[in-house]
Amino acid sequence: MSKTSEVDGVDPYHTSDDSDADPDYSQSNSDTENGVNLQNNNNEVEPLLQKGKKRIIAVSRASGNIVSKHDIRGKHSNRPNMLTADVVATVRKHIECFPPRESHYSRSESQHFNLSFGFPRSDTCSTCDMINVQIEAASNGKEKQCILQKKELHLRKAQAFYDDLKVKIQLAETHPTVETLCFDYEQNLPVPLLTTCDIFYAQQLWVFNQVFHSCSGKKVVTYMFDETIGKKECIETVSFLKHYIEKYLRKSVTTLHIFTDNCEGQNKNAVVLHFLCL
Repeated sequence: MSKTSEVDGVDPYHTSDDSDADPDYSQSNSDTENGVNLQNNNNEVEPLLQKGKKRIIAVSRASGNIVSKHDIRGKHSNRPNMLTADVVATVRKHIECFPPRESHYSRSESQHFNLSFGFPRSDTCSTCDMINVQIEAASNGKEKQCILQKKELHLRKAQAFYDDLKVKIQLAETHPTVETLCFDYEQNLPVPLLTTCDIFYAQQLWVFNQVFHSCSGKKVVTYMFDETIGKKECIETVSFLKHYIEKYLRKSVTTLHIFTDNCEGQNKNAVVLHFLCL
C-alpha cells in the first residue's frame, strides 16, 4: 500500500499545465545570499532531485522559498589543532639542515617543501668508502685533515672524468666523424625470478646483459646471454665490442671515444687494449 504526502493541500505528484501556473511566478527574482532558491534555479535543482520541473514548482510554491545552505566547513576561525607560526618555522629550520641533493626526476612544486627520501646507495666507489671509514676512525684533527685532502683529490679526479665525458658527448653530437661509446654490464639477473623459499635456496641460472650506449644517436644495443654460454670476462667484452663496431658504428666515424668502468677482468686489461690498438 503506497502513501502520498501533501504540502498545505498541494499534491506534490500533481503536475499542472503551464497555463495553470502563476504568470508572475516565472518572473520572480527573489535572490538569496546564503543558498540557492529553488524557484529561480529549477534547471539546476531538477537533475539533483530527479523530479519534474512542474513538480518542483508546485512544492516550492506551497512551502515558500526553499533554500539550500552553502557548505561552510573549514571556513571558521576556530581551529584548535592548527600549528602556530613558531612551530612551522621550527620545522622548516629543521628540514633545511638536511643535506639535500637535486633529483633528476621532475617533481611538482609545493608551497613549502617537496621532499623525497631515497634508498641507500649500492655499487658505490670503493675508494670513497675506504676514505669515509678512515675519516671516522681518525684519532686526531691533523690525521683527519690529511685524509680529507686525499678525499678532495679523489673527488676532483672523478669530476674531471665526468667533465671529459660531457665534452666528448658534445663532440659526438656535433661532428659526424666522432662517436662516443659507453658500455658496461647490468646487474646479474637470476632466472627464474620467484619469491618462493624453494627457489631462494636453490641454485639459479644467472643471465648477463652487456649494454652499449651511443652518445651521438642516443641508441642502445644490448648483448644478453646466460652463464652456460659465456662468462663476464675480457673475451666476451672484446667480442661484443668488435660486433658493435662492425655492425652499428657509423661508417663516417674516424675517432671513437670509449668510456667504461675500471673492472680489470672485463674492461681494463691488456686484451681489450690490444684489440683497440689493431
